[in-house]
Formats: sequence, C-alpha cells, structure tokens
Amino acid sequence: MEENTALSNEAEQRYATMASKVGTVKNNIFALAKDIGDILSPYVIKAADLFNSLIDRMSGMSKHTKIAMVVIAALAAAIGPLLVAGGFFIGFLGSTATGLGKLKSWWVIKMAKVRVYCFNRSRWVNHWYFSVNSCRYFHCL
Repeated sequence: MEENTALSNEAEQRYATMASKVGTVKNNIFALAKDIGDILSPYVIKAADLFNSLIDRMSGMSKHTKIAMVVIAALAAAIGPLLVAGGFFIGFLGSTATGLGKLKSWWVIKMAKVRVYCFNRSRWVNHWYFSVNSCRYFHCL
C-alpha cells in the first residue's frame, strides 16, 4: 500500500507544476478542437463537393465564357480602388476650387482694372489698383 500512496503523491507533485498545467490546457484545447471538427466535418465535406462540382462545370465552359468571367472578376476587383481614387480626386478638385475662389476674390479686389470717375477732372479713369482706401492712389484726384 505504501507504494500506491507514494506513486499518487508523486503524481500530485507532477500535476502541480506549471508545465503540467499548461500541458493539460493544451490537451483540453486539442480535445475541444477534435469535437468541433467532428461536428463541422459533414458541412465541410458538402462544401468541398459543391466546389468540386462547380469547378467541373466551369472547366467545361467555352473559352469565351471563361474570358468573360475573368474580365468581370477583374472589373469587380478594380472598382473599389477606383472609387477611392475618384473620391480623392474629387476632394482635390474641391480644395483647388476653394483656393482658386479665394485667389479670385483677392485678384478682383487688388488687381482688377477699375473705372473710376474723377470729379475734379470730369472724366473716367482706368486704374489697376483698387481697395477701400485707394482714393489717394488715383492720379486724377
């Protein structure tokens, strides 16, 4: 009887170590994975059979049909990046238009050719610079 208790004591000490605990967890995970695999295996087999029949049907198609399928797949794959690039381009155009609008307003205020009526000479004068305080710059005053 002493041998049996010594053996069980040794087993307790071995199972108490961290390595044995990690090993036990690993074994439990593998057992769970096997159980899940047993549940999923009929569905995986059905899906594999479906794909095999689909591939057999596709290999029997004409060359032109295969080319059309490749072209459609390529277009479907390319449409996402093209939409993203188009969005960036439209955003760039919007930012450029905003910047040009600000530049245009500055250009109209500062550099537009403005006809000014000079009261002291009674005539119209063309002037290249106009702002709120530009009356002193007009040569006709």
